[in-house]
Parts: sequence; structure tokens; C-alpha cells
Amino acid sequence: CLLVGIVFIKSLIILIAKWQVGTAIANMGHDIRRQIVFAISQAEWSYFIQKPAGELANVITSQIDAATNIYLHASRFGSDFIIAIFYVIFAAIISLEIALIVIVLAPLLMLSLRSFLTLAGRAGKYQTQLLQDLSRLMVDRLSSMKYLRAAAEDSVLSSTLDNASKRFAHAVKLDVFSKEGVSAC
Repeated sequence: CLLVGIVFIKSLIILIAKWQVGTAIANMGHDIRRQIVFAISQAEWSYFIQKPAGELANVITSQIDAATNIYLHASRFGSDFIIAIFYVIFAAIISLEIALIVIVLAPLLMLSLRSFLTLAGRAGKYQTQLLQDLSRLMVDRLSSMKYLRAAAEDSVLSSTLDNASKRFAHAVKLDVFSKEGVSAC
């Protein structure tokens, strides 16, 4: 009964913490978007001439999501680290030998995860770059769609977007593989 009660309390605390993190992330994303939209509305005309519309749309959408995801993963790491410490303490209460084995094996497990984490980092950067390119292409090409249709060049849009979408799909596969590799270990 004591163990079930401890697990229930732990789950409840984690659920409350995750709710707080979700609220903080949503608020942070909203605040950043609001600040960027305000800054864009106050920018000089020369800024708009230099920047494609797709780049501005990408900043407001995917770049802010990327920033909030960093916060999410950092908070997950922090909470998982705290939970791991409690597990080690709990294991030490039950058996000091088991706790020592866990303390010795944990760094070895972390080293084995390093290659997956490196792959995840590279895949994430690649995916972000491709998403930026895809967003910029979408906005730029869709804004010129009338001209492409009038010139019977609308196939340029589909082939360009298809190629960008294929590269993005490959990046997503690498990202999923690296994340699942970390989960499997």
C-alpha cells in the first residue's frame, strides 16, 4: 500500500509539473509571437524589401515552436534528472548494493546514448533548416501562383515543393530514428 501510495503521489506531482510546463511554454510562445509581430509592424520599409515573406512567416511559426521545444526538452531533462535521483535514493533505502550498481551503470548508459543524441541534434538542425526552406518556398511560390498559372508554369510549384517535402520527410525519419534509439536504450 505504501509503494502504491508513493507511486500515485509521484504521478500526481509529475502531472502537475507537466501542466505547469505546458502552460509556461504556451505563454512563452504567445509572448514571443506578439513581440515579433509588433517588431515587424514597427520595422522600416527597407527591412521588408530585404526579407522574403516566407522567412518572416517561418520566424513567426516554426522558429518560435523550435524555441519553445528547447524549453520543453530542458524541463523534461530537469524533471527526469530529479526523478532519477529519487529512484536512486529509493533504491538505496531498499538495497545499498543496487543503488551503487545503478550509480556505476548510469554513466555507461549515458555514454551509449551519446551517438543517438548526436544524431538527434544533427537531424533536428537539418529538419529546422529544411522547414525554413519549405516555409519560405511555400509563401514565395504561393504568392506568385497567379503569375505561374498565367504563364503555364504551375508545374514548377509542385516539383519544387515535392523536392523540398521529400528532403523534409527524410529529415523527419532521421529525427524519429534518433529519438526512438534514445528511448530504446
